[in-house]
Amino acid sequence: MGCAFAQTDGTIAGEVRDATQAPIALAKIVVQSQDRGTSVEAKSGDNGEYIILGLQPGEYIVYAEFAGFQKAKSKVHVTTDGRAKLDFVLVPNESKQTVEVNADPPALDTESGALTTTFTEREMQIFPLQGRGSLELALLVPGVMGEAGSDEAGIFQDVPSAGAGLSVGGGRVGSTAILADGAGSNSVGIGRATVTFSTDTIQEFQVITSTFSAKYGVSGGGVINSVSKSGTNQLRGSAYWYHRNPSVNARQFNRPFPNNNRRQEFGLTIGGPVYIPKLYNGRRKTFFFASLEPKRYFDQIDIYSRFPTAAERTGDFRNSYVAPGQRRPMLYQQYRCVPAPQNCNQLTQLNRPNATAEYPLFGAGDPDPTKRGLVIPAYMIDPLAKKLLADVPLPNMPFDPQGRNYFGTRGVDGTDGRWNAKVDHHFSSRNRLSGRYSGVPLFSDRYRVAKGNVFMSYPSDISDTKQLMITDTHNFSPTILNDLRAIYTFGDYSRRPPGEMATTNYTKDVFGLPNVTNFGYPFFQTGFGNYGLDPGAGLGTYREHQYVDCPMPAAATTCGRPRKPIPATTTHWAAPADYSSLRF
Repeated sequence: MGCAFAQTDGTIAGEVRDATQAPIALAKIVVQSQDRGTSVEAKSGDNGEYIILGLQPGEYIVYAEFAGFQKAKSKVHVTTDGRAKLDFVLVPNESKQTVEVNADPPALDTESGALTTTFTEREMQIFPLQGRGSLELALLVPGVMGEAGSDEAGIFQDVPSAGAGLSVGGGRVGSTAILADGAGSNSVGIGRATVTFSTDTIQEFQVITSTFSAKYGVSGGGVINSVSKSGTNQLRGSAYWYHRNPSVNARQFNRPFPNNNRRQEFGLTIGGPVYIPKLYNGRRKTFFFASLEPKRYFDQIDIYSRFPTAAERTGDFRNSYVAPGQRRPMLYQQYRCVPAPQNCNQLTQLNRPNATAEYPLFGAGDPDPTKRGLVIPAYMIDPLAKKLLADVPLPNMPFDPQGRNYFGTRGVDGTDGRWNAKVDHHFSSRNRLSGRYSGVPLFSDRYRVAKGNVFMSYPSDISDTKQLMITDTHNFSPTILNDLRAIYTFGDYSRRPPGEMATTNYTKDVFGLPNVTNFGYPFFQTGFGNYGLDPGAGLGTYREHQYVDCPMPAAATTCGRPRKPIPATTTHWAAPADYSSLRF
């Protein structure tokens, strides 16, 4: 299993010179975070050049000073994995000349050949995004195509696959490198994002579409990197509530009823310095950020089906639906009762004398001509079919022109309880420790015909992911940075039987059929459709464990091999051992 991660921290570099453009060696450079108040110091070299590594994305004030010269000051924005160039010109103390340093980013990035688009926190707040998913931002970038996907399960049997449908820079779908704080966050399976953030918990969102550094390593087309928020020196937070109600939804022109989409989305974020009264004051040193974003969603559509009528359940097909212009089909007897008629202990197949001979009509000698070939004796209906019919609903409307007599609903009922917690501690201007623990637990149940109905159902999806990340960033010198990251990612992308079907053994306890799984509902193929859970629905338990632990010096910021690779383990639900059909 290959994996990689790259630095999300930025860099400030430049030159310090005097008014004659002569380089100033050993000038003191101080970089101070506007949000956190923390600072990093460095000295310019013999040629006047300086570099500051390992800076978190954000706004900074940079000071340059040297004995005998006026102190220079400038502001600069550091982006994710970006390199801001900031040059200073110092003037003597007695000079009345003032030098303005312009720190605006250049129109072209001359420090890197990568084609990069970075969305700031402000931009993410003003863009309308469906479901508040940050991956939707990637579709605004030229060179990105496809669908951002969703970590929510839909009405149909689509697999939750956030980010797996994106193609960046012409790469194959599912081959995009998706990073969270620089850590690889692609699932082993279909390239989906294991950890997804809402826009309220991201500081910057970056898309690299071409000519990116080899340190990213595992991408087949492009790189998407999300940098989660950190706490600041001020206590800040946000709260939101979003509600969508079916009563105000518009009706589509081809639907008799409005859309039934109902959503409840809540969000709470808070961040600031760690402060424990009388024990600890973490201003300018220790910061926290936490978020909780529960979601409940429900969606359904109307469907029309054909179910047996009350007469058909007793074997009487004289009034069954027949399309206009067609003759009512006749029923031929292919089974007989053993040991004798009307004493049906067992149904055995009736053999024809030759391949061209027809089976006899049911009730061929019945004195009532309306029953000949149209009515099956009640004693010949299989007891297994009677048990199944007990779960099948009766028609609830007259036959429509397509021969359907039941109006029902097909839908999905889902929950999302995502959360995120992050702590940053600055031991000194040279050493920073950061830890993040994120969870995205999503569960969904699907149904067709009606909620709670077991005999006709679709599989339920699980998308439960967690990621623990610890980063130790140490500046040994202005040119040597060590970034040690330990990451554990867990993903559960299982597909299970819905509702009670996952725990109740309908196959054995209700239908008396052998079943080794101790749960489940048999699959029946009938003339009215298929009942039960289709064995081809892809049921299975799929869990991933990804471990990565490696140091990253500034000269090699990629860990391309996991220290302890753990193969993803896969087990499967056993399909029902027996499949039965309605027999008449």
